Amino acid sequence: MVEIDIAMTITVERAVLAIRSAIQPLLSELRVISAALQRNRAAGLVAPPRCAFDFMAELVVPLLERQGPLIVGAGVAYSPGSLVDQVSWLDWWSRRDLGRFGHVWYDLDPQSVSFYDYASREWFQAPRESGLPVAIGPYVDAGETFVNTVRLAMPVPTASGIHVLGCDLSLAHLESLFVQAIAAVDPVFALVGGGGRVLASNSARHAPGTKASDAWHSWPAFSAEDGFGTVWTIRAPDAYPGGRRRPSSQAGTCASRRSISRVAAGVSGTAERAT
Repeated sequence: MVEIDIAMTITVERAVLAIRSAIQPLLSELRVISAALQRNRAAGLVAPPRCAFDFMAELVVPLLERQGPLIVGAGVAYSPGSLVDQVSWLDWWSRRDLGRFGHVWYDLDPQSVSFYDYASREWFQAPRESGLPVAIGPYVDAGETFVNTVRLAMPVPTASGIHVLGCDLSLAHLESLFVQAIAAVDPVFALVGGGGRVLASNSARHAPGTKASDAWHSWPAFSAEDGFGTVWTIRAPDAYPGGRRRPSSQAGTCASRRSISRVAAGVSGTAERAT
């Protein structure tokens, strides 16, 4: 297996810093929006009408503007049965062409063949059960967007129920941050999500959505100690010929911009479809 040396540790620390520097401010912004939602008069109603939450657009669309291109969608999923005039409802916005944003219209008719049963999704259930922000994916969102994404989601308790506020990370941008931080094509590293699936890698052999091995050497990136309900790790998957560490002159060589671009371009994520 890969021998762990100081150079690898420094590389991993640089990658962890890059990922945390992107995700932590985003989580902070989501907490601010959550607090604003809870302070609103609508949150104190036991059975508010759907229109009582029309103000959410004023909170979510600016988030998309500030956090682009890291996130491609954001919004809130309401607790089923919490609204007086709608059994279930999502207020969700996604990035459109030319930098515009639009409301995502999900099929919420239980009798429809394309019914989007968000209440059964892990991204909706996990934060409500744990009381913590979670990161679910990569998976293909089965709503209107059908994008390969990682969804950050956190619970928002109100008088009418526990809603879920969240956003969708751009896997392409997440991988770009990771590859630039690694700044090498050798050795291979992978950012691995809570489901044990690769989120990003500096090798096309480990595409987003592929399963990571528990045998890979691992460093923590996010954990419960960060107030995060999902564990993210950085792992070194490669075994070297004969089980020996390659010479540091090779393993520590910085990749050229062309090499890094080739790695990023070669990753065509495969992900589990949300069911």
